[in-house]
Amino acid sequence: MPRDVVIVCGDYSIECTPSGLPEIYDQLRARAVLTEEIALDQRDLCCFPVRRSGEPWPFLIVALGCSTAAAGLSPGALLVSRLGTLFLGYGERLVAYALLPPAKLWSATAPGNFRFWEQHGEVVLLSAGLALEAWSTAGEKLWTWPAAAPWSHHVRGEIVECTDGAGRAQRFPLRTGARGGLAGS
Repeated sequence: MPRDVVIVCGDYSIECTPSGLPEIYDQLRARAVLTEEIALDQRDLCCFPVRRSGEPWPFLIVALGCSTAAAGLSPGALLVSRLGTLFLGYGERLVAYALLPPAKLWSATAPGNFRFWEQHGEVVLLSAGLALEAWSTAGEKLWTWPAAAPWSHHVRGEIVECTDGAGRAQRFPLRTGARGGLAGS
């Protein structure tokens, strides 16, 4: 069974090793322009080597550890190739990078652990166990909608429709979040 997943998006490829560091990790790290190692003392590790098409070695290596409390969760990535912005999540850890030139934009803690990323136009949404959060595609934080689990959301055009664990529904603008306006449903 394969351990690695390789996703190609625009001029970039992102490899993900969700079951630990790759066997050639030291070689990758030695050739990268930027290597980020976060919580490698944790039990579960994953690695995201990022390279440009046509180049043999990754220029960015991100190795993330995941606490035992979040074990069994899947890592995830979202690349805005047009801007060269990379969003990564694993367990309680969130990080974002600019790719040209490689630089860390920010790191944060996922409220209730990372679930998945999704992009709607110029907005990137993070679905976490206890919140929905939004960033611009350039990596600037826009808003947070805290929620009791289990919660759900749908994006319809420029409107986000959320329902929290108690069944309370709320609608608000995608770009500004709940502070921007629409009444609950």
